[in-house]
Amino acid sequence: GLLGVISLLSLSLLEKLHLPLAILLLTVGSAGVAIADVTIDACVAQNSSFHPTLAADLQSLCALSSSIGALLGFSISGIFVHLIGPKGVYGLLAIPGGLVLLVGVLLNEPHMPNFNYRQVSDKFVSAGKAMWMTLKIPNVWRPCLYMYLSLALCLDINEGLFYWYTDSKD
Repeated sequence: GLLGVISLLSLSLLEKLHLPLAILLLTVGSAGVAIADVTIDACVAQNSSFHPTLAADLQSLCALSSSIGALLGFSISGIFVHLIGPKGVYGLLAIPGGLVLLVGVLLNEPHMPNFNYRQVSDKFVSAGKAMWMTLKIPNVWRPCLYMYLSLALCLDINEGLFYWYTDSKD
């Protein structure tokens, strides 16, 4: 959250960044978005266990929200690049990360005194073992490998289209 906001603001405000630093800042920004996405998925999973009848609705709501946000962002990204420039767009992209950070700070979670942190590491180890056991089953790892390879090797021109749509010289 905070690192993503700082990285996008740095891209927005700093002049003449070196390429490796800019790539690192973009990677940190993407990691911040991924962490927020995983956190939301964890909240949906937790609430789904408390209200199993609403699990599908919660997942659909998250997917709908994500799709609407992606469509809206894709629709107005070129306009904003032309109006305020790429650096201004990075500044705008820091706002959602800041809002997620604000929600995280304001979210009231119950305090658990005498929490056994050893349970966290034990659960992490047991989840890793369960995942390893599951991946040993060919009916599991073959589709996973197929999906990974199909996504990694497919021709994706979205970034090229974004550049073409937003290139002010053309």
